[in-house]
Amino acid sequence: MKTTTRRRLSLSTLRRLRDLIITRIAERSARWTFERGDGSRFDNATFGDGEGCWLTATLRETPDESTRTLLVRITLNVKSPEAWHRASEVFVKAIVEGETEFKVIERGQADGYGGWRGWVRRGVDCCSVWLGENRPDCHSYDNVGALLDGEYLRVQAALQAAATARPVPGYPFTRQPEWFTKATADLRTGRAVTLTPSGFGVGYRFTTRRISRFDGRAKVELEQALGVAPLYVETLDCD
Repeated sequence: MKTTTRRRLSLSTLRRLRDLIITRIAERSARWTFERGDGSRFDNATFGDGEGCWLTATLRETPDESTRTLLVRITLNVKSPEAWHRASEVFVKAIVEGETEFKVIERGQADGYGGWRGWVRRGVDCCSVWLGENRPDCHSYDNVGALLDGEYLRVQAALQAAATARPVPGYPFTRQPEWFTKATADLRTGRAVTLTPSGFGVGYRFTTRRISRFDGRAKVELEQALGVAPLYVETLDCD
């Protein structure tokens, strides 16, 4: 039986790998800026079986005549719990995981620290992008260049969806217009309609008949928006 030797790369090697990634990608990704960080940013941070070092890719884009600036930040942890690399390539089997965040800043508004949006569900996920292996809970890419391009398009799609989303009356959710049409049709045929958060939190299940004695009446404004009454609501613990 063949055995596989697990070998950690040294932190200095990981740093060289990170710098190589920055150099190679920066040559063909003019829209992005790369930050190596300071000593506290890429110290011996331990993730799973490997040691990692950080790099941050940032994009700042203000379309012509726009009053809004798009700020995208992708934080990548370069690590290699059982991998090796060749200096001639950006990486070979080196594992990179990361998180994409973005926000829109109005003209004259300071960047600040809040307002970031992303896909990592706190307490559920550790990353939203992955490189080097397939992860069912992440968007996976073959190389860092594809990751940057893919996440940029992903952010653009999220912004377009946010622009057309409508608030759900009486409840802290937003949904696309077609959700309201489908919800009305489902409720009228006796099906339940559910609203749940992407991570931990409180969800709601709506029905046209009381299923439990603990069910309460849904908000009137939701009944009016869907054109179905009466509606009953059950609270869901999504922890």
